[in-house]
Amino acid sequence: MDHSIPVVAAPEELNHILILVRDHSGPHGLDIQVLVDIAASSTFNAKLSSHQLTITAALAIGMLDNVKGKLRVTSKGDGFLTLNSRDTYELAPGQARYLVEHCIVTGPYKIDASILLKKGVRDARSRRIWIDPTRQTLSDRERALLGLLRRLGFLVWSGSVFDIAPEYLYIATSLTARKLVTLAELERILKERAESGSRAEAWVLEFEKQRLQAAGCPIEADAVTIISNLDVCAGYDIESFDGPNPALLPDRYIEVKSTTTDEFAFFLSDNELETARSLDLRYWIYHLRSFDDKRGTGKLLIMQDPVRVFKSGRLTLKPATYRATFGQK
Repeated sequence: MDHSIPVVAAPEELNHILILVRDHSGPHGLDIQVLVDIAASSTFNAKLSSHQLTITAALAIGMLDNVKGKLRVTSKGDGFLTLNSRDTYELAPGQARYLVEHCIVTGPYKIDASILLKKGVRDARSRRIWIDPTRQTLSDRERALLGLLRRLGFLVWSGSVFDIAPEYLYIATSLTARKLVTLAELERILKERAESGSRAEAWVLEFEKQRLQAAGCPIEADAVTIISNLDVCAGYDIESFDGPNPALLPDRYIEVKSTTTDEFAFFLSDNELETARSLDLRYWIYHLRSFDDKRGTGKLLIMQDPVRVFKSGRLTLKPATYRATFGQK
């Protein structure tokens, strides 16, 4: 493994550095020392040394390019910033997944992560994988990576051990498999998952069109739109209509969830939950259970206003990750 590539201590700092490079670059880019000086004088709460380490990491990840001492944001960096719709230094949920896929799965920390995860304990029956930092010998670099994985939501602290978050079990399994998984194979896995999600959205799109057609709303049916391809931070996937709507202003915002099992369980991001709160009765979850994306079959459960359902006690929301801030009084 390449220990010259520092582990990003604060992934939020990547937003900070990339935004500064984007906003202050001249025709030939931004001088590294100028960037460090600007970062040091900004209001973001980080030490000067962390800026330098983050720049090194951003270069290694491929989010920045250095040409004769001048920095520019690469297409990968642009992709990362696109997921930050509010243009703030806070790390958006989509950005956390982006870092997992581009730093842990296929990026500079892949070997480190593989070695760390192989030190974990695996329960074949429950498919659970966990790491106990008190009983295992971990290097400083491994502990730093442990902290990064937790901040990205890849690991969840359960009170005594670090559990692999359920949505990342397939990645952990690939990284810890005896048979080495190639970059092409992991990219194929991620592509298949993305395609499966897209097919679930297409299934729901067609369902909505048929529902509106049956309700005598052909114009509204034609106007139903998958929005997730246009705005990944919208907090929902499809814009639709409850019924007749001459103005064609969407009043049914649908988040599509799909699972291959029959269990009624899925993950809801902070952004999706906040969007549900703001849209209340206009926010719907369409959950496709036992979904076979090849055959296009599944069991559809429709839920309106999940926050209201949660308050009624019929829905359980269990936090999978926590964000902590520390400030002096």
